[in-house]
Amino acid sequence: MRHFSRVALALSLTSLGLVSCEKPELEVAPEATGTASSALRSASDSDRLASDYLASLTATLTRIVSENAEAKYVLGELALKRFDGDYDVAYKTLLEARVGGENFASLLTQEGFEIEPLAAGLTEQQANRLIISIPLNIENWASASQIKGTFIPVGVRDSELKEVTVYDAKGNTAAFSPDLVPLEATLSTREDEVESAAPFIVTSLGERLDENGQVRVEFTQAYQERLRLEQEALANTAARGGGRVEYLRGIKCDRLNVYEPGIRGEPEFRMYAASSYNNSFSTGSPVVTPYTIQNGTLFTGKRKKFDYGFDPNVQLFTWTTRFSDFYTVKWLEEDGGPTVTLTLNAGYEKDGIKFGGSTTVDFSRWENDDIVGEQSIHVQDQDWRYYIYSYNGPDPLFLTTMESR
Repeated sequence: MRHFSRVALALSLTSLGLVSCEKPELEVAPEATGTASSALRSASDSDRLASDYLASLTATLTRIVSENAEAKYVLGELALKRFDGDYDVAYKTLLEARVGGENFASLLTQEGFEIEPLAAGLTEQQANRLIISIPLNIENWASASQIKGTFIPVGVRDSELKEVTVYDAKGNTAAFSPDLVPLEATLSTREDEVESAAPFIVTSLGERLDENGQVRVEFTQAYQERLRLEQEALANTAARGGGRVEYLRGIKCDRLNVYEPGIRGEPEFRMYAASSYNNSFSTGSPVVTPYTIQNGTLFTGKRKKFDYGFDPNVQLFTWTTRFSDFYTVKWLEEDGGPTVTLTLNAGYEKDGIKFGGSTTVDFSRWENDDIVGEQSIHVQDQDWRYYIYSYNGPDPLFLTTMESR
């Protein structure tokens, strides 16, 4: 069995506060602070092993691409292929990538790194989901004079991660925020280098991959193209039943890092929406039938797109006289985990009178998803109205605009 490189392994253990079984040599903040070290204390043995492996891979890979210009170029080109819709590279793909007369597997092995995740104690599912990312400022990759790297601890929710360990080519470490902003200037940097525009290597378990390492269908280009064609077909049909058609016309996230820190790259927001309608010709005794409007429809893209706001122009449904006077919308930012149930209110209401008792629609979501917020949207609401889904103090975080026409 090959082993982690000594320096990289020492760095990973130090960064996680796991140097001594009896007493950590580093001061570790209380778990309530949400640092990577404290959060990992409660993680499973499997998660800790995977995090150690990612730390070692990060330190080793950062050193390689900093010292080998061709290796740096190859990694950048692989990331630009966006195999899962973000600037990610599957670990298995990286190992096979050619660098001159050898490949990355050979370069990593020469550094003493164990290239077989299973041999290092990772589970098969963890091994299948290993990725290397350049989540921020990839446009500056070629010109960057210094490359730094970090990893996303396994088993730690994004909302609990307040600090990550960043490595430079010499093995120095520093504490950064999950948005890759330095918390203390301990890494050597050129005075003229703008830290906020520097690209980083980030290793993690890909949140867009399934347990077999395959890109989940909703992140494939074929799926996105099918959705686009379906929307075009809806927009061109004349079968609108004489009612107003509801559209999602704007999405804006004022502080994206609240839901998806920069270390994760592009966000994955999902929209769930439900209502109900009268499945009877009698208005006096309606037969209430639940209706699914949107079942986790995915909205993703560059971070600046959500910062500035954009118009997705997605048709939702037609307000006919048989529909309830309101529908419920809930937004989540996807972070994976086991599948759990999401329940939305789909009650039937007409002119302020409720019929049919409690009516709901169940959806499937992932346990670690961040809840953005929920709104009930009424048929009498002002057109082109902003709906605010969450607050942080007085400032809105996530807003949508709805239009009926």
